[in-house]
Amino acid sequence: MSDPALATAHDNLRTAPHPTTPGTAVCARCRAVVEAERMARQASRPTGLHSWCRACVNENARERRTRRTNPVGARAWGLMTRYRITVIEWEAMLAAQGGLCAICRQPMRRPVTDHDHASGKVRGILCHPCNIKLHALDSWPHHDAAIQYLAARGAACAS
Repeated sequence: MSDPALATAHDNLRTAPHPTTPGTAVCARCRAVVEAERMARQASRPTGLHSWCRACVNENARERRTRRTNPVGARAWGLMTRYRITVIEWEAMLAAQGGLCAICRQPMRRPVTDHDHASGKVRGILCHPCNIKLHALDSWPHHDAAIQYLAARGAACAS
């Protein structure tokens, strides 16, 4: 929080996990017990109150705005939430590949983080065209048969 006095007051509210008196509520984000008037409003809920206090809603809005307007922060947030890797790890992976696509070994105009859709594990950095083609192969049940077919036909043509 930007205001130290508000931050201190907000930290002092962190007490019991459940409200003990009528007219109070527990913020689901910071777990503070606050007066109902200090909860954010949300008309779609039966009580008319959001599950977070106003301070948490405002802090979250500031974080979202920062992510949207700061490309570096947006990239770091995207890599961490999608793939559980940092920008430093991503750049190290790209450097280990020599700055080239891991499949076609060509320079990339639009690098893409390739990951296993089943496990979520990052496999490498690819150019956009290779990533699209790889995704088609990943989801194709006849992938192994197609590779064997190409290998057999390639060997027959080479002889």
